[in-house]
Amino acid sequence: MSEWSSVNNPPPQAGSYLLLLGDHSMAVGYLDAWREWSPSGVYATYDGCGTVAFDSKPTHWQPLPAPPTE
Repeated sequence: MSEWSSVNNPPPQAGSYLLLLGDHSMAVGYLDAWREWSPSGVYATYDGCGTVAFDSKPTHWQPLPAPPTE
């Protein structure tokens, strides 16, 4: 697995990454084209679609691990 990098030094391209949050929990987040982090995921609601929110701000990121081959 890769080393953690500060969110102040974001990855070179948009995409999903593993994030370490300020409360020491982890989440999958998405770095958009405007260099902003957001949670990766949506959930269905009765009135449409809502997004999930981080409990605290991301502090570090690293690439997601490769998926299993089996």
